[in-house]
Amino acid sequence: MAEEPPPIYDELLVTLESTASDPGAPAVDEAEAAPEPVEAEPTVDRDDLFGRGGTALLMGLAVLAAIASFTTRGLGPALPGVWLGVESYITSTKVVAALTSQLFAVSSSAIVIGLVLAVVRGDKPAYLRAFSVGVGVLTILAVMIASAVPLPDASRLVLAFGVGLLAALCAGLSLRLFTLRAPALVVALMAGSGLLRILVILLSQLAFERMSQLTADVARVLVTVSAVPVAAAVVFSLVWVARVPCESGSRVRWGVLLGTMATLGVLVALAQLGADPEAGGVPLLIARTLHEMGLRPRPFGPSLLYSAFEGLRWLAAIAVLVTGPRTRPLAAAVALALLGGGTIEVPLSAVATVVAALILVLHPGPTVDDLRASRVVRE
Repeated sequence: MAEEPPPIYDELLVTLESTASDPGAPAVDEAEAAPEPVEAEPTVDRDDLFGRGGTALLMGLAVLAAIASFTTRGLGPALPGVWLGVESYITSTKVVAALTSQLFAVSSSAIVIGLVLAVVRGDKPAYLRAFSVGVGVLTILAVMIASAVPLPDASRLVLAFGVGLLAALCAGLSLRLFTLRAPALVVALMAGSGLLRILVILLSQLAFERMSQLTADVARVLVTVSAVPVAAAVVFSLVWVARVPCESGSRVRWGVLLGTMATLGVLVALAQLGADPEAGGVPLLIARTLHEMGLRPRPFGPSLLYSAFEGLRWLAAIAVLVTGPRTRPLAAAVALALLGGGTIEVPLSAVATVVAALILVLHPGPTVDDLRASRVVRE
């Protein structure tokens, strides 16, 4: 994954920097014309491209998604039977999961409305504006209905197809800009995994109806294949954190990455201890939590490998949120895509993916500081 801009960006940077010294150029303010000093470790422009309030709202939504996904898909189902007297913790976890899930559903729906309106009013292609309206309305309706009753299987498949296609379109448009390539790849890979899961769902239903073991095995093979793009997205996001400058500085960035790897190692070691039939306490809780956060049906391969993979996916989303590479809205988009886990047939995962895709397509191209930083890094 390369962050270097093509030569045309160097020409654009030279043009922008030489405008002030061109006698035929219109007069500009001296403060604007004065060249900026180039530091040894360049940083990119950190203006709030979505407004300060909008950026804070997007970051808060990503944090809320992290808490909701961890409590509803991992910790909540893993707690029963871990140790005696755990009933009070189960009740507290259910309350937190319900509150965060409902708050995320309401806030994300409101944010989808605002982002869709921004896309419609912008200069994006007509097909994208029309399709974003349709998928946005479909996603909001799915979230509202799923809050009361489970969605029918056919509705889940239609939702997954629409969300996956919208995310792929937004990622494809964003790949042309070198500042958006890594986030676009993450969103595209997660969307591809979600589209593969449509076949998994269809085959799983067919295997259940016909009691066919062969069809069930084919579904498990597709689940295993669909995990590959998710793993690639996690790797791309961590490389993005390692290579792209962030507001907190290089020391914090590398500290977060090392902490992520160390935490993953501890979780995997405890999960291996928890796999023992006689295990209990914290190791058993961690092993169950990582197991519950995994894909359904189960992929082929060692269960410990997929437990480590699920832990790394969640930790990578937290690392992206803490460091905030490039801009905070992009960090929120990558984190939301990772937390969706490719399960875009689930309404909350679908709305997280829609928000990530719309943030990506609304994000502007490289600024002068982006061009300067990339040129200095290459030199």
